[in-house]
Amino acid sequence: MNFRGATVDNFDLNADYGGQTGRLGYYFFVDGFTSGRYLDPPQPKELFDFGKGSRATTQLDWRAGKNDTIRLLLMGSGANSSSPISRTIKLSAATRKRHLRQYTAILGWTHTFSPDTLLHTSLYTRSSSDHVLPTTDPITPLSDASRSGFALGIKE
Repeated sequence: MNFRGATVDNFDLNADYGGQTGRLGYYFFVDGFTSGRYLDPPQPKELFDFGKGSRATTQLDWRAGKNDTIRLLLMGSGANSSSPISRTIKLSAATRKRHLRQYTAILGWTHTFSPDTLLHTSLYTRSSSDHVLPTTDPITPLSDASRSGFALGIKE
C-alpha cells in the first residue's frame, strides 16, 4: 500500500495484492487520486481546476491442464474533473464538469504443443466514454456533449 501527498490537493493512494492458490494465480491493483492542478498548467492559484479518479486492475491465471492456461485481465478507470468556462467568468461559480470512463477485458487461452510451439487466442473488449455536463448557473450558455467508443475482437 502506498500513499503520496503534496500541495494543491494532490493525493494518491494505491494498493496491490497477488498470489497463488493451487492452479490459480491472482493479482489485484487499485488506485485513487485527487489533483488541484488537473487540467491547467501550474499557477499559484488555480480556481475550479480539481480532478479526482480511480483505476483498478484484476488478473486471474488458471492452469487448466498440463498444456493449457486461461488468463482473464480486467481493467477500469474513471476520472471526474471541473474547469472554468472561460477566464472572463472564472471568478463566478460557472464550472464545467467532465466524466471520463474506460473499461477493458481480455480473456486469453494458451495451448502449448511443444517447448517450441504454442497457440495463443484472446477475446477482448474495450469501451471508453467522455461526457461534458452542463453547468448549473443561469448565465452560462447550455453545453452538453459526450462521445464514446467500443471495440470487440479476437486475436490468434
